[in-house]
Amino acid sequence: MTKNIYPIVFGLLVLVSVFACEEVEEPFIEANPFTGEYDSDLPIRKILIDDFTGINCVNCPEASMVIEDLKETYGNHIVPIGIHTGSYANPIDDSQPDFRTDVGYELGGDGITSLGFFNVAWQPFGVVNRTQFGDNYYQHHSEWATLVVGILKENKFADIDIKIINEFNEESNILDIDINVKAIIDVASRLTLSVYLVENRITGHQSGAQNPEEYEHNHVLRAGINGTWGDEISTSIPFAQYEELSIAYSDTLNTDWIPANCEVVTFVYDSETLEVIQAEQEPVISK
Repeated sequence: MTKNIYPIVFGLLVLVSVFACEEVEEPFIEANPFTGEYDSDLPIRKILIDDFTGINCVNCPEASMVIEDLKETYGNHIVPIGIHTGSYANPIDDSQPDFRTDVGYELGGDGITSLGFFNVAWQPFGVVNRTQFGDNYYQHHSEWATLVVGILKENKFADIDIKIINEFNEESNILDIDINVKAIIDVASRLTLSVYLVENRITGHQSGAQNPEEYEHNHVLRAGINGTWGDEISTSIPFAQYEELSIAYSDTLNTDWIPANCEVVTFVYDSETLEVIQAEQEPVISK
C-alpha cells in the first residue's frame, strides 16, 4: 500500500448561513435512496455504522435488516460496514465463509482471548459514528435508528466533504484511490482518515436466516487499506474553512474478491475522541 498527501487551500462561495437556518424535519431524506440524486450545493451528513456480526450468530440477520431499513429511510446518509468478529464469526468447517480480518479482530476481538477496542462481548452489536453514548461505544441494534435520528437532528449537512475517485486495473488487480477532503466550515479537531474496502452480494452461510446457505452478505469488511486506524491528515486546529487535502492510496486486491461488488469506504474522524465527522463510499468499478 502506498500513500501520498497533498495540501491545497482555495476559496469558494458557500452560504454558511444555511447551517444556522436549516430546519430539520423527518424523514431527513435529501437524496432518493434508489437513484442517489441530490441537488443541494452542501454535502449531506453521512453516518458510519460498524455492524459487528458473525456467520453463526442467529440474531445477526435481524440486525442486517435494521441496516437495510435505515438505508431505505435515510438514503445516502447511512454508510454501513459489516465487521465479522467474535466466536460467532468462526467457520465450523470449510463449507462456511471466513470473513474475519485483522482490522475486525483489533476492533471487535475474537470473543475468546480479546473483545477488541470496542469491547464487543457478543453479536450483534453496532457502533454508530464511533461515538460513545453513555458508558459504551457499542449499542444494541434496536437503538441504532434513535441514534441516527439524534445525529441528523443536530445537523443533516456535513462539516466536511469527501470525494473518492477509484481506478481499478483488471490485469494487475491494483486499485488506485484518490480522496479529496474539504472543510465546509472550520473544524476544531485534529483529523484522521480511514480507508476500508467492503464487498457486497456474497452468498454464504448465515445462521438464523430463512435460507441459511443462500444468505446474501453485504457491506462485508475485507481490508483496511491504511490499517485499522488510518492516517492523521491534519494536525492544525482548526482545519480551516475552504481548506482541502488530496490523499492517494494504491493497493492490490485479493483475487478471491469480486471487484464489481466492492466499495471503498472512507471516513474522517476526530483524532482524539474517535467521533466520525463525515463518511463516504464509492464502488471500486463505476456502474
